[in-house]
Amino acid sequence: ADDLKLYLSLWILELSERTNSGTDARASEYIAGFTGEGWMNRLAAHHRGEISYEQLLEAAENRGHKAEAHYYEAMRMGPKAGLAQRRGLLEKVIASGMVSFYEFEMAQQYLDWEELPSSARRPLTEEQTSMAN
Repeated sequence: ADDLKLYLSLWILELSERTNSGTDARASEYIAGFTGEGWMNRLAAHHRGEISYEQLLEAAENRGHKAEAHYYEAMRMGPKAGLAQRRGLLEKVIASGMVSFYEFEMAQQYLDWEELPSSARRPLTEEQTSMAN
């Protein structure tokens, strides 16, 4: 349950930052105080700026961890970093093949939309996706 709360907090903060809707205090507090173990502790430490992307990537034990490292580094760049700056990392998430991961789905959407939208967006239809490729 704590792991899921950490992921949810990371997603909430990314969304609130991207949509400029203010920081969610509960999500921020949860990440700030997170003291889990292993990979989850490293994800929280990365978000807090306590470890670098390189350190997070080095700690990755499998493809899933690597996909998450790429995604969360792309998100940590903040809204001022455009898609062009994040593209390489998001493409690495896709290359991981971790299709059941939220991070994979979001990386794919951001690349298909060719932006990180600042407001709600509907997923592209199959026809729109094939036209974009």
